[in-house]
This record gives sequence, structure tokens and C-alpha cells, in this order.
Amino acid sequence: MTPDGPRLFLPRSFATELKAYNREEASGMKALGDRHLGQYTTIDHESEYMLAAIKLDLNQKLGMFVADVQDEVGYAFGTQFPSCEEWTPINLHEKLLRIVSQASARIFVGPSLNRDSKWLDCTEKFATDAMIGGEKLKLWRPFLRPVAQYLIPELRSVRADHAEAYRLLRPVLEARAQAAKKDGYEKPNDMLQWIQDRVAANQDMSVDFKEIAKIQVLTATAAIHTTRLAILHAMFDLAARPEYVEPLREELKDVLAKTDGTMTKQSLTQLRKLDSFMKESQRHNPPSLGKRFLSQI
Repeated sequence: MTPDGPRLFLPRSFATELKAYNREEASGMKALGDRHLGQYTTIDHESEYMLAAIKLDLNQKLGMFVADVQDEVGYAFGTQFPSCEEWTPINLHEKLLRIVSQASARIFVGPSLNRDSKWLDCTEKFATDAMIGGEKLKLWRPFLRPVAQYLIPELRSVRADHAEAYRLLRPVLEARAQAAKKDGYEKPNDMLQWIQDRVAANQDMSVDFKEIAKIQVLTATAAIHTTRLAILHAMFDLAARPEYVEPLREELKDVLAKTDGTMTKQSLTQLRKLDSFMKESQRHNPPSLGKRFLSQI
């Protein structure tokens, strides 16, 4: 038994057997939606275009974004951690949230929005509203939840978050549609474009700009907070074990020296000590979407 109800854990010996089930029969997204009351928080929204863009397009092209993400992280650090003359306390939760949001948005929506504070605020706020609102709704009996959802401020805000995402994303989508009519148009390389291409290839007229905006908000929620939690725990583990700082730093210096300071996909595979450290950190502190928000209720 768990706070979210009964959960069944299967040994690895069943992994091959589970592969035979299709997405409708065994869905991780459906399980996540059930766990967080997705019918009220909207995180149960499962799109075949979103899944294809993540599993196929993103996995195939991720290496192309390493340098871009490095630039974004560098820029974000410059704005989130300005120079100071003495020790200065910071809220690492908030700082990492913005850095990860901005870096991941470079892949999801491209350079037209990834530094837009309104877009970043919107994607960050939606996750907080959905998770806190869902946890508050769990305190109500199931038969009262259809009414109780309207009494919880965060769940009322979820609809406003979707509307704001659509308002911000619509001009970008319209501008791309107009530019695509011109000769020599070069398509942007980001998830926004991958989803549009897949929709066009399937001639699915039911997927409009509002649907694409909803997909983007949900994708950002899944990526931003799990990544931030993984980094946060790694930072805490590193602070608790300072003897690992210098070996990790030397490894990074050696790898970057081979590429004149530019990170590449190949460079990442050579950071074996860092990879091992982060895996062990996540083994002790597995990232969870719900963890961050329980303390805020």
C-alpha cells in the first residue's frame, strides 16, 4: 500500500513478457495519470504525436543539441548566478528550475521562446498547479471530486495555464506557417516542428494549435522537474562527499580539452565518473514528479 493506493511491483523476469502488451493495454502515461488524478489535472493527456516526437525524433537527434544546450546553460548561469563579492545564500530549487526550463525549452520550442520569461513561467507554474492541486484533491472522497475540483485554486489555475501557453505559442506557430509558404524555407529543428510534421504527414486536422500547446506544456512538465530533481540530489550528494569534487572536475577538464571547450555527444560518453556518480545519486534518490510538491501543500 502507498499514499496513492495499492501498487504492484514485478521482478525483472517479467520484463520480456510485458513487452508483448501494446500502449493501450499497459501505459506508463495512463499509470501516471491515475496516480496524479489526471482527469482533473490534465496530465493524463496522451498524444501519439508527443510520444513519437520523444521516442523517435528526440532520441535520434539529441546529439545535435548538445552544443546548443551547453550555450543555454552557460547563459542561464550568467543570469541566475551573477557574480558577488562574498558568500550569498540562494534558493537552489528556484535557480535550477529556471536553468533546466530554459535549456530544455531550446529543444522543445526553439530559440523563439526558450528565453521568454512568460513562457518559462507558464510551463513551471503548470507543473506546480497540477501536482499540488492533485494532492489536495486526493484529500476528498472520490465521489466528491467532480465538484471539489472547482474549490481548489490550483486546479482552477490549470485551465488558465493551458490558455496562457496557447496565447504564447500561437504567434510562433502562425509565423512558421507563413514562412513555410516561401521558397527556400528551412524548417526549425525542435520538437514543436517535429510534432507539426507528424500531424501533417497523417493529415490529422483534429490536432490544432491548442492541442500542440497542451502537448508542449505536458512535455515540459515531465522533463523539467525530473531533471531538476536529479541535478539537485547530485549537488547535495556532492556537498556531502566533497572528496569527489576534484576527480569529477579533472575528468571534465580533460574531456573538454580535447574539443576546445565545446561539449559534444562523444564528450558526454567520456564522462564516465560523472555518469557513475549521477547514477548512484539517482539510485538513492529516484526523481519523482510528486516529491517536490508535497511539502508545499
